[in-house]
Amino acid sequence: MRFDGTIQGIEKRRKKLRDLKRNERIEVAKAVQKSTVETKRVAKMLAPVKSGETRDLIEHEMKEDGMVGIVYAGETREEKDKAYAVEFGRGPGPHGSTDPQPYIRRAQAYIAKKHKARVRRAMKKAINRSMGNG
Repeated sequence: MRFDGTIQGIEKRRKKLRDLKRNERIEVAKAVQKSTVETKRVAKMLAPVKSGETRDLIEHEMKEDGMVGIVYAGETREEKDKAYAVEFGRGPGPHGSTDPQPYIRRAQAYIAKKHKARVRRAMKKAINRSMGNG
């Protein structure tokens, strides 16, 4: 289960990131990784615990040289379906209905402001270094 959102101004940011040297990209990648790991940790704390199965399914991965972090629950289709049913709830059916108990979305919302500031600081640091001011 992956939650992809739309980020306003992403193309402008991507152009700035492409223009940075490899060493400067490392600073931003560190910030993204730190936020991704923190989101995973918070999601595990927020996950409903009966057997601990949902909590144990939460993982993360980094893509595009560490510039993109993804927090998800479940590797197989069955695990993803279970995690989705917990996150978004389940309508009436043969197994009954359940109310949504969001944990990944809440973790993302909690970390969003910190992540934005963290990446902004990393970019400023990288730009200052590339200009010779840091």
